[in-house]
Amino acid sequence: MPLFNKDFFKDSAFGWDGLNTFVFSNSLILLSLGLGFFYLLTKVLWLALRAETQVAYVNQQYPVLIAGLRLHNNQISLEFKQRLERAKQLPGRPVIILLGGVTANNTVSEARAGELYLLQQGVEAERIIKEQQSRHTLENMQYAYALLRPDHPEAIAVISSRYHLYRLSILARSAGIKAIPVAAESRLRVNGIIVMRMLKEAYYLHWFFSGKLWLWISNKCSKGCA
Repeated sequence: MPLFNKDFFKDSAFGWDGLNTFVFSNSLILLSLGLGFFYLLTKVLWLALRAETQVAYVNQQYPVLIAGLRLHNNQISLEFKQRLERAKQLPGRPVIILLGGVTANNTVSEARAGELYLLQQGVEAERIIKEQQSRHTLENMQYAYALLRPDHPEAIAVISSRYHLYRLSILARSAGIKAIPVAAESRLRVNGIIVMRMLKEAYYLHWFFSGKLWLWISNKCSKGCA
C-alpha cells in the first residue's frame, strides 16, 4: 500500500503554497533526521491507544461531529460504519453533524451517505445535520466551526478512527474547536494498513506545522523587507 495515492496532491489543494510548504516540510525532516516526524508519530500512536469510546456530556444539547471518510462507489466502508455506530451509542441522543463532501469519483457526499445509513438504523432525521462542502480533514473542521457558531460550546465530541484522532484534534483546535476525541473502535488493532495510515497522519501533521512555520517566516521576512 503506497503512503500516498494518486489523488494525494489534488486532495491537498496542492498549489504554489502547497508546493512551498511541501518542500519546506521535507527539508525539515531531512535536516532534523526525522526527529519532528517521529515525535508526531508517537503522539498519533499515544492517542490511538488511549482514546475513550464514550464521553460524559455536561450539556446534552451539544452536538457531536463525525469525520467523513472516502466512499467506495457511493457506499460507506466498514471503517465509516464504525464511526456512525459509535455516534449512535453516545448518551443523551445528541444531534449528529456529519462532515464530508463529494470526493474522488463518487456522486454522493460522504455526509449524505452517512445520513442514509443512520436513517436506516433508526436515527431520527431531525438529529442529523450534514456538511457537504469539505474535501479533507482541515476543511471538515473549518466548515464544522462555521456550523457551530454562534452557539459554539466550550468542548465538543469528535468521532473518528483511532489512527486519525490526533491529527483531527490538532486541526479542530486550529479551526477554533476544542475537541474531545472519541474513538470509533473499541481498541486499536495494529496491522500493516494501520501502520501506514499512522505514518501518513504524522506526515500530514508535520506538513501542517511546517506550513504554519513557513507562514511565520514569510511574514517576518515581509516586514523586514518593508
